[in-house]
Formats: sequence, C-alpha cells, structure tokens
Amino acid sequence: KIIDKMKFYGLIIFVGIPFPLTGVWTGSLAAYLFDLSKQRSILAIILGVLISSTVVTLLTIYGNIIL
Repeated sequence: KIIDKMKFYGLIIFVGIPFPLTGVWTGSLAAYLFDLSKQRSILAIILGVLISSTVVTLLTIYGNIIL
C-alpha cells in the first residue's frame, strides 16, 4: 500500500516539474508503466499540471520583478 501511494505522489511531482519531457504525455506513459488505475492517474496528472502551471505563472509574473 505504501508503494502504491508513493507512485501516486511521485507521478504528481513528475508531472508538476516544469521541465521539457515531464508533462502530461510522459506522465501518462509513466502511469501506464507504474500500473496505476485510470482514476488515480487522471487525478495525479491533473494535480501535477496545476502545480506546473502555477509555478510557470508565478515565474512569469515575478521573474521580471526579480530580474
């Protein structure tokens, strides 16, 4: 059970990192390879995209101020 929970959170973090090749398509492939259920995979990918988009938006808004 603990490993299954870590797969879920790992997928959220993997999709949530705003780098190339760590998006929804690769996250979907990872979810398939990790053998996660469809509902848990969709939830993890949605949460990861929300995290990633928030990070990119904040960097865009505050990046000009900082630099």
